Amino acid sequence: MSAGPLALQLGTWLLASLLLWLAAVALHRRWRWPADRPGYWWAVLALLLAPSFVATLLPADWRPTPQLLVVGDPGTHLADDSLSAVTRSRVDAWTHSSIASSATSAGVWLYFLLLATLIARRWQQRNRLRELLAKCTALPMAALPGQRSQRLAQALKRRGIALRCTAETCSPFSLPRDAGLIVLPSKLLARLNDRQCWLLLRHEAAHLRCHDGLKFALLGWLCTVAWFNPVLWWLSHRIRLASELRCDRLALGARKNMRRAYAEAYLETLRMSAARALPCPAAAFSPHDLGHHKMRISHILSSPGSARKSRRVVALTLALTGAVMLTAVHASSRAEPAASADSSSPTTSLQGPIIEGKISSVFGVQRPKLSKTPHRGVDLVAPRGTPVRAAAAGTVRTAELPYQQAPRYGNVVIIEHADGWQTLYAHLDRIEVSAGERIAAGQSIGSLGASGQATGPHVHVEVFHHGQRVDPQSAIAQLVAPH
Repeated sequence: MSAGPLALQLGTWLLASLLLWLAAVALHRRWRWPADRPGYWWAVLALLLAPSFVATLLPADWRPTPQLLVVGDPGTHLADDSLSAVTRSRVDAWTHSSIASSATSAGVWLYFLLLATLIARRWQQRNRLRELLAKCTALPMAALPGQRSQRLAQALKRRGIALRCTAETCSPFSLPRDAGLIVLPSKLLARLNDRQCWLLLRHEAAHLRCHDGLKFALLGWLCTVAWFNPVLWWLSHRIRLASELRCDRLALGARKNMRRAYAEAYLETLRMSAARALPCPAAAFSPHDLGHHKMRISHILSSPGSARKSRRVVALTLALTGAVMLTAVHASSRAEPAASADSSSPTTSLQGPIIEGKISSVFGVQRPKLSKTPHRGVDLVAPRGTPVRAAAAGTVRTAELPYQQAPRYGNVVIIEHADGWQTLYAHLDRIEVSAGERIAAGQSIGSLGASGQATGPHVHVEVFHHGQRVDPQSAIAQLVAPH
């Protein structure tokens, strides 16, 4: 894909992401959606990613069909060499295709360079986590500060959840291994009372019950692969925060008398682990963000938000983001056909040969003495009267002596083939077919000449795919056959 369509798709996605983010934040504040409900932000993430999947799943023939220039259409007035300004701009863009290709290559190299850096960082965090887990030991019941926490630990073990302790300075965290794994630092256990330890165990058990470990891993890889989209990072932060608040709510339940004890346990954990970055993204107290900590403490000490969901919120969210999704899908679907104007043409059944002769002028070359614009086709030379044959089976759309819409082309035959392909043959000496006639591949349509404005006997061949001009040498398997 050239740099133009690729940049258009990425730019459209980034713009749609930003608009979706602003709409989601505004709705969240306007309708006071509870902060401990991560489902809202997961829905926003799904809407953000939906256009890419929708565009991928759509059938190949579903695309908005723009008004395309088709040479030979009645009522189309063509200037110079039968080209409109739109087509001329496409040819000019082809002239600079090498620059576009270099820009695309540089962008791809930059993407993979930063992607490799982020993957290496994640791998380093994984190795640190493995080293920490290797030093963990089974958590003895005597290490827990009281009967309440010991009973909960025994209940977790019966459910298959493994409990481990570590001498490392870190905060408690859980991992989705087998039925689940909860790791508690021994230094923290020595500082907590029975209630506080019980609440921390309930918090980590809530993470396992909600499968947050797997969800956070998915978020991490999503942000790594699409590192260039800041909205994904913002959404990841909101989802993690909402998930922590939800687990705080589940850990406390309706026990208002334990809020202060839980907040003190949170602060104790922060004091102990403030100097060390945690290797586990699902850790309860891992984010080093003052605003995050302030919000969590406030949420722990206050009453839980209302779980009531407004249908109007969902309707407005879908309405606003639906427009963004359709815009992104529309742009991505329109970007693909534009690539066919490049020198690399789509799969074609055009075979040739057109004549027995040789190529004298190729597509896109500058010819200042003949025209101000690049060459729109290829010129094939041979002796006058040489048969000119159709590149593939099709229906004759135009057969004019001379071509009324572009007299400089002389005698012209335009053939419409399958899959949106058209071929044009100009400067013919005579024409042997008529408009509307069905012809076979390789059938003679006329003879080579010098009608119109020509410097000598030759046939000028142009190829179009869905109205977009294509280099005939890349579209036709064999243009000429040797004498």
